[in-house]
This record gives sequence, C-alpha cells and structure tokens, in this order.
Amino acid sequence: MTEKAGGERIVRHMSFKQKLLIIGIIPIVVLGSLIGYLSYSHARNTVIASQKGVVADTVYRTDMNLSTKARYIMESVRSMAESDPAKDLVNHTDSAADKSELEYYATNLSRAITAVSSVSLLSHGELLFSTADTALASGSPAAAAYEASAAENTQKVYWSNLSTGLYQTPEGKEASSVIAAYTAVCDDAGEMVGLLVVEMFSDSFSTLLLENQNLLRYQYTYMVDRGGRVICSDKRVDVVWRTLINKRFQDGDRRFIFEWDGQPYYVCGQYNAFTGWRTFSVISVENLFPQASSLRTYSALLVAGALVLMLLFILLMYRSITKPLNDLSKAMKTVQDHNFELQLANGYHDEIGRLTDSFNQMVHKINSLIREVYQERLAQKNAELEALQAQINPHFLYNTLDSINWMAIERGEMDISRVIVALGKLMQYSMDTEQTQTTLEQEYAHLEDYLCVQKNRLENRLEYHLEMDTQVKNLKVPKLILQPLVENAIKHGIEPSGKPGTIRVASSLCGEEIRITVEDSGCGMSTEQLDVVRRGCADGDWAGIGLRNAVRRLKLFFGDDSRMIIQSAPNQGTIMTLILPATEKRGNHEHSDH
Repeated sequence: MTEKAGGERIVRHMSFKQKLLIIGIIPIVVLGSLIGYLSYSHARNTVIASQKGVVADTVYRTDMNLSTKARYIMESVRSMAESDPAKDLVNHTDSAADKSELEYYATNLSRAITAVSSVSLLSHGELLFSTADTALASGSPAAAAYEASAAENTQKVYWSNLSTGLYQTPEGKEASSVIAAYTAVCDDAGEMVGLLVVEMFSDSFSTLLLENQNLLRYQYTYMVDRGGRVICSDKRVDVVWRTLINKRFQDGDRRFIFEWDGQPYYVCGQYNAFTGWRTFSVISVENLFPQASSLRTYSALLVAGALVLMLLFILLMYRSITKPLNDLSKAMKTVQDHNFELQLANGYHDEIGRLTDSFNQMVHKINSLIREVYQERLAQKNAELEALQAQINPHFLYNTLDSINWMAIERGEMDISRVIVALGKLMQYSMDTEQTQTTLEQEYAHLEDYLCVQKNRLENRLEYHLEMDTQVKNLKVPKLILQPLVENAIKHGIEPSGKPGTIRVASSLCGEEIRITVEDSGCGMSTEQLDVVRRGCADGDWAGIGLRNAVRRLKLFFGDDSRMIIQSAPNQGTIMTLILPATEKRGNHEHSDH
C-alpha cells in the first residue's frame, strides 16, 4: 500500500508535459522493440527451419543412394551365390570352366562396384575361390561369424560391421577396414553348403555422402555401422560426439539438439533398412543461420530509426498540444494580476481552440461585468454625493418649508403655498436614497413638481406639457432619470434663447419599444455642438454630470436594449428621445429596491 501511495504521489506531482511524454514514448518504445524482436525471431526461426530441412534432405538423399547401391550389391551377391559355378565349386564338381565363369562374375561385380576389394567362396572354413592376393587369415573369426549369420536365413544377404576382413594384412602395410556383404550357398535341397563373401573398402562409400550436396558450411555428414563405428565421413567426427548421438538415436530421437562444449548442435539421423547402417548430419545451430547476427543488427537499426522518427513525430504533436496550453496558462496568470483586457490569438479549431475561445469570452465577460459594476457603483456614489452636497439638514429644511407654507396659507398666498409644497415634494423625492427605481408614473409626478418650481422662477417664459400613455405608466425606470433631461432643456435651451419657450414630455408604446421624448423650443445646437453631445452620449465622457449619469444609469438598468437619440438645429429647439424595451429587460444587473 505504501509503494502504491508513493507511485500515486509521484504521478500527481508530474507535470502534464511529463505525463504526455511518458504516455507517448513508453508505448512506442515498448511496441517498437516488441515488433522488432518478434520480426527478427520469426525471420530467424523461418530460416533455421528451412536450413533444418536442408540438413534432413541431405541425410535422406544420402540414405536413398545407399539403399540403391546396397540393393544392387545384394542382388548381385545373391545372383552369384545361386549361380551353377558357385554350387559346383562347393560340391567339388568344379571344373576350369566353372572357376573361369565365377571369376567372370567377380570381375563384372568389381567393375560395377568399385568398392569391391575381394570376392570369396568358402565351404566349412575352406577357401574354394578368391580374388584376393593374400592368404586367408588362419582361424578367421570373420569367416566363422559370417557363416553363423548366413545359416540363420540362407536366402538373405547380410551386411557385416566394419572389420579387417577375411585376409591377412601383408607386413609393412596398415590393415584396411572393409565391409562385407555375404550370403549362404545352398544345394538343390536348400541346405547351406557354402558361403559367398564380397568385401568392400569402407572409404569407397564416401561417395554416397554427396559432398557436393552439402549446401551448408560446417555441416558434418557421416555413416556408421550397427556397432557405431564410422564407415565414412566427410569430416573428422569426434568420438564423444558419436557416443552422444548414437545414444540419443537409439532412444528414438531422429532429429534433436545436443550440447557440446557449451554450443548447441542440430542432428538429423536416418536408419537404412537394407544394411542396418545409420547416416547422420550434424551442424551447429549458429551455423544454421550464420547471417542471424547481421539480420539482428539490421533489425535493431531499423527499429531504432523508426523509433527516432516516431519520437520526433510525438515531440511535434506534444509541442502542438502543450504550446497553446502554456499560452493559456500564462494568460490565466496574467488575468490573475487583474489584466482583464487580455485576448489570446487563436488559430486552432480543435478542443484546445474551443477552450481558448471560451477563455477569451470569459475574460471579456469578466471585464464587462467589472466595468458595469464599477460604473454602476460610481454613478450611485455620485448621486449620493450630489444628494449629500445638496442637503443641509434636510429635516430642518423640510420643517422650515412646512412652516413657511402655513404662513403663506394664513395670509392667503396660495401661489406661494403651491410652490413651497412642490419644492418640499422635490426634496423628499430626491433625498429618498433607499429607493433606486420607480415607476414612470411616479417619475412624471416628480417632474411636474420640478416644472412647477421652475415656472415660478421663469414665470411666463416657460410653458410645459406632460403626456403619458396609460399603457406605460407602470414601467420600472431608474429614479430621477427624466429630471436631468428637462433641466438640461431649460438650462441650455430655454434660458439662453431669451424668449418664452415650451417643454413637452411625452411617453408612448411603439411595438416592443417605449419612447420617452423631451422636446424644447429653445435655441437649439449647431452641427458641431450636436456632434460633441452625441459623441459624449456614445462614449459616456463629457462634462454634463446630470445627463451623463442619466445615460449611464439607463445602460446599467436596461443594458444595450436602451439608447438615446438627440436631434437639434440652431433656433429650432432640441429633441431628446429615450428608447427603452417594453419588457423591462435588465441586462446583467437588475436593480432591487433595497
């Protein structure tokens, strides 16, 4: 559990780059190495299996040649043993003609089979006929052994093991090893009366080993008799080898691998049914496929090259993934440092590209929200500041106005009383900072009190008309939103004109929009002045505090669904139109009454 927890801790502390590289590189290396190893092993095993087939084919063809030769020799020996000259000699009814004819048989056999060293005819140990130049060995054990074997089956041709043969070796000469093919000579009754022996030099059987057909280098091919003695071999064969191979062959193994001096050798053996001899072909496993080392090196280089190319491709893919992620990570750190103007360039159309787009949208949204909240609070603070600056002990002023109002009523000055009441309502409406929104109907009531006070000040120079569609009277709007427009019309339109003017405020429902128009008949604005005001209205940046706050508060309250249209011309007055959504949309910041 501790090791597992340690492994999980290591993985958790690894960076995404490290995990991506590990996930990409380890499977590629393992898979590439496995494919290279399996490919090499399959090619090596295929070639070795093919070469083993070559070894087996060499042994098989050698044995087939031996069988052909042995069959011919056996047929020739049997034919000579059954000939009349051989029988006559055994029955001691021989004549010069019989010996001559038998010698003719032997000569032809020697010509046909160059391996023949002697042809002998014996009867009860007595030599009746021979082509050999030397005398019969006294008390020859070979003759007795041949006669005993032939007596078991008088119709069979037998093959002896390797020996020195029937005859004495001349002094000064090395004894030759011979192989004998022998059979019984029978009388007319089928009884064995003699023995025909054809001895052959063992070296002459080397031609059967098909030296020219040993297709593999370092391949050993040799032939042994029933006793395990080497009849012939194309290379010198170690005696310990023969012992190990004979034992395995006698145990029933025909194709096997044995260890010698720390090196494995492959052996293929074949038993010959005519002679009882065995033919073996031996080769070291390494020499079955001597090019294996070159193939292994080539496979390793090929796999290494493929792995390098794959690793380069992985690194390119890794960079294409991690670079935008690194950029995104750095951008997030920048945003943490309150840089909300940042926007990442995005040229990707995959998941990372969508993530980058989402990040840009999020930062833009955060920036917009911060600006809106900041501007809303700023506008509210400005309004509160202006209210604080305007009020000097509001309760004292309101009580004083109430006292003055009753003094005017007692004296019958009802015009003064009306103005005082309107001023008191204005103060009470303006100083109520707990309510940030109101209905359009209440806003109109406040506007009427304000115009009442202004008309008292301007007397006959000001006329006003308030018009409101009953369908829009319950529309929620920011508090004190119309007074700055009317105040602006009086201050910059009616008063500078120097002549009587009229202000008209009208509200109506037009489809999905509500239009509130503040129109004055004042001096109007030039084209340059109108452009300045319009730009200030669009940018929210000019010196008119009241009008500026009104525009900002409308944007904060209704969002982009609200706008202001200003129309004016010199000496033709000014028209300011507020266009608001009829559905009372609030954007992202809906105001409450608290």
